[in-house]
Amino acid sequence: MRPGDYALSSFVTSYDANKKAESVSYLAKPQVRIARDTTVVLDAREAHRLSLDTDRPSTVDSTTLSYARTWDDTWQLTGSLVVPKTVPGVYAEIDGRATKGTFEFRPTWRASGSEDGSSYVYNLSYPTQGPLFSDQVYRPRDSRLAQVTEKWNALGKEADYLDALFIRPGGGGNDMLTVSSFSPIHVPGTRTAYYTTGDDSWYHGAMTSFPFAAFMGDQDRAYRAGEHRSEEWYGGPLRPAAPRDADGKLMLSAERQGDLMGFQNALWVDNSGDHWTYGGSFGDLGNLTLKRNGEQIGGSYDPFGVFQVPDEDSAYELTQRLEKILSADKNWLRSTAVTTTWSFCSHREPDVYSRGLPILAPVYDLPVDGVNTLPAQSGIRVGLSVEGHAGYTPGAITAASLSYSYDGGTTWTEAPTQKRDGKWTAVLDHTGATGKQVMTKATFTDAKGSAVTQTITRAYDVR
Repeated sequence: MRPGDYALSSFVTSYDANKKAESVSYLAKPQVRIARDTTVVLDAREAHRLSLDTDRPSTVDSTTLSYARTWDDTWQLTGSLVVPKTVPGVYAEIDGRATKGTFEFRPTWRASGSEDGSSYVYNLSYPTQGPLFSDQVYRPRDSRLAQVTEKWNALGKEADYLDALFIRPGGGGNDMLTVSSFSPIHVPGTRTAYYTTGDDSWYHGAMTSFPFAAFMGDQDRAYRAGEHRSEEWYGGPLRPAAPRDADGKLMLSAERQGDLMGFQNALWVDNSGDHWTYGGSFGDLGNLTLKRNGEQIGGSYDPFGVFQVPDEDSAYELTQRLEKILSADKNWLRSTAVTTTWSFCSHREPDVYSRGLPILAPVYDLPVDGVNTLPAQSGIRVGLSVEGHAGYTPGAITAASLSYSYDGGTTWTEAPTQKRDGKWTAVLDHTGATGKQVMTKATFTDAKGSAVTQTITRAYDVR
């Protein structure tokens, strides 16, 4: 290591006859410079014991606990200590370690009520300024924590997904601490998550499998004591749409600057609209083509790109094709391919630096169950709507349709649609279609003249 560097290490202090750790301690900031592979052994009896007491039964015998800490001197470093269930005590040796700058000790727990994380989970963080001079006992009570009811859907089959959690201290800046890196969560199912409150922001994300699945994330969230909310993950059909920022607001996804058109959206957004991913994993394929007045003028081997276009007003068709490599993500059995064509007009505006393109993203209120299936019956109502992006607010929908196919798009059945109080609804009839895989095709036109057509392969199955 270079002079002035510090080592991030955990320190095992004693062992039983089976060579299993009995206690663990660590330094918040080691004061010695050591080689990368050197192990420092400390006496945990000289450190301060950390313990946790919640309203629910102790989980130390059923799962692992994660502890994270951070400090700030002339730069910030982060680290985590994962403690196996065989360790009954965790200790922190940090007395006198804050020699300059602002020091923060942050014990952070993530403990679940079962091995697969499917019952409940506590997400607890306690930032403390300055060194500790005594043992610390943390006694969070459910009534003073925020409570989130999580509904987890499965993309076609029961499985263990991967659940990740991070903290942004103070709710701002680019610093982010890892609380949990991909703990298992069994889906489908519902669990209750408890969070400590305050200025910190929590960032929650998930993957359907590892390592090739795309990471899907929520927005940053800070919680209030006693707050209750709910969230739903992987409800379908999943679809491309505008990405969201840290506050959950739609971001710019398509614009024109002079003679250039640029496009990049979120490849997969779930039915809640809160969780999205750019994709970009080894399990995603995609491309773009751009037509002007019916003639192709550009293409991209990626599902995003920039195109040079002429000045005059023209009719454009931008087509994005997305596909999942199923062998790379065996848990992703819904929305396996999506083709979307946007139709709009555009011309160069000399006095406008950037103009958002009039792009519509279809939204489906589909009453699927936990594995994204619909019943084999008639009268299934599906809400139809669109959203724009930061550069374009759609006009009222003037036309909407939804068709479905059991044979991969060879034949289609158009569902009857109705408009009531400005809202569009399609009515599906899946009588006698048990076990069928369903492809959907939706079309929308808004009052400003923009339109979109979208097909989704295996949007859902009929049970």
